[in-house]
Amino acid sequence: MSDSYQEPEELLRQAIEVGQLGYFVHDQRNETLFWSPRMRELHGGRDGKAPTLALFLEVVHPDDRARVVASVTRAHDPAGDGRWRAEYRVVDPDGSVRWLVARSQTTFDGAGDARCAVRTVGAVIDVTDSREADEAMRVKDLAMAAALTAIAITDVQGRLIYVNPSYLRMWGHASADDVLGRVPPDLAEPGGGIDAFRQTIATGSFKGELVARRADGSPIEIALSAAAVYDDHGHITHMMSSFLDITESKRLQAQLAQAQKMESIGRLAGGVAHDFNNLLTVIRGNADLVLARLAPDDPARAELSEVIDAADSAASLTRQLLAFSRKQVIDPQLLDLGEVIARVERMLARLLGEDIVLRVFHHAGTGVVRFDRGQLEQILINLAVNGRDAMRDGGRLTIETGNVTLDEAYVRAHPGVAPGEYVRLAVSDTGVGMTPEARAHLFEPFFTTKGPGQGTGLGLPMVFGAVSQNGGRIEVYSETGHGTTIKIYLPRVFADAERQDAPPAPATRGFERIVLVEDNESVRSFAARVLSAQGYVVDAFAGGPDALAAAPTIPGRIDLLLTDVVMPDMNGKALAERLVALRPGLRVLFTSGYTENVVVHHGVLTPGVEFLQKPYTVASLIDRVRGVLDRE
Repeated sequence: MSDSYQEPEELLRQAIEVGQLGYFVHDQRNETLFWSPRMRELHGGRDGKAPTLALFLEVVHPDDRARVVASVTRAHDPAGDGRWRAEYRVVDPDGSVRWLVARSQTTFDGAGDARCAVRTVGAVIDVTDSREADEAMRVKDLAMAAALTAIAITDVQGRLIYVNPSYLRMWGHASADDVLGRVPPDLAEPGGGIDAFRQTIATGSFKGELVARRADGSPIEIALSAAAVYDDHGHITHMMSSFLDITESKRLQAQLAQAQKMESIGRLAGGVAHDFNNLLTVIRGNADLVLARLAPDDPARAELSEVIDAADSAASLTRQLLAFSRKQVIDPQLLDLGEVIARVERMLARLLGEDIVLRVFHHAGTGVVRFDRGQLEQILINLAVNGRDAMRDGGRLTIETGNVTLDEAYVRAHPGVAPGEYVRLAVSDTGVGMTPEARAHLFEPFFTTKGPGQGTGLGLPMVFGAVSQNGGRIEVYSETGHGTTIKIYLPRVFADAERQDAPPAPATRGFERIVLVEDNESVRSFAARVLSAQGYVVDAFAGGPDALAAAPTIPGRIDLLLTDVVMPDMNGKALAERLVALRPGLRVLFTSGYTENVVVHHGVLTPGVEFLQKPYTVASLIDRVRGVLDRE
């Protein structure tokens, strides 16, 4: 019968010896201590040392030892229930640290003050691996919570089971309770993210860009990466997705693409205008010469006047092209917008007609700007004409001015403009408004929503070019059926507006010697004839090298160099520098259909440099030459 009882005890002893739990028994009556083999392994008894409380504490990590001793003391207190649980570190002989969890129960004998501990039975287990796994999971949870990328985990039905804080911020939810257990609306809507989700279920992964809506209904563009999570049998159990808000980057990319396209078109426009202005100089100039020789009653005067008018119209178009391409030479001066508006207000009223009311609000204290007066007047006329054409049945055109500060946040959202103080010019109409497609192409040259023969498509590109050329910014607000507002921001100048009296008209004739350098033969011939007819001695050359080679042989003084800017082999600026070095005191007058940065920096004429814009007329050529020669 004893064998039948000993057999389970033997099995229990064997289980204790091979198990992962370390068992111990402490008999307080005779101070004997029993450790199982696993307990010896965990607490330093592997070299045959007798188990003692000192040996137990010897391997406990120094930082945990006092805490463990205090907890053991409390467990042995007769006033307590004898239960002990502790989690502590031990240090192995090789210096490695492991985490142990120990539990024990102490039994007591006696009662009252005679109550004392009799026996403690307990077990210890190594939890190092689980703690490391828990720590790794904790770090992963912290990383996902801190991630800037929105992360979500769904089940195979698309229901959310985890979202990180970035997900809530991106989609505009107050807390995880708003979304957990639900299918996100962007996945639930047909044609939205549900297609991507189904593709992920079918293929195991998805990567692409989607357009969705936030919780408040506002649109958002996202880059989505999704991957399936599989079980041991290869079945998909969950989907893990990461979302990146690319709304702002998409907008900036579109702005950059538009700016690059406009720059390319601007270069083309500037090149066309440059060549066209050479032709117009010859056409307009020779027409003036012929007209001057005709009798007042000559019937050919009417036809020739038509030619001159047509040339002037063509010159106006090239000026708009140059303004768009930012290559027009301008004469910026300090201007009061209210004064400029007042000067053109009557003209604007006539342009608008009787069925359109013009209202002007010039706020007191509005700052001054540095701008070309002619450009600013042309901007007002173009915007007024566009507003008129948008109000076919009459309406109201409003012009407003005021000061505004563009801060760093605005600049980040609108690349190409510097932060600071600006003067705002706003022109609003109550017309038909514009579609988003029309707004997207608004500043492209030759784009127009008007019918054939009703517009050139250069008005707003000219406005865009002029504003950009002067360091400003233009914005358009328009909706179909609700009118349009165009706001122009120009850098504010903190100085009193300058007022300059017009200089007296110079004399027309002269006797000085002029070196004329022009690579276009027709323009060179025309200019030489005009100047010679006024009494000047003209030495004409086709290029800079020819002029430099001949300069030492030209007798006497050279009073003026009249040179084109853009020429093969040597540009006008380089020629002027070389020739001035040979002939100190030489005056220089540049001319061109447009100018490069050798003469004009960002389209603004360098102070002290004289410039004559092509196409020029007989009168403008004579007046400018005389003005340069008479200048002190």
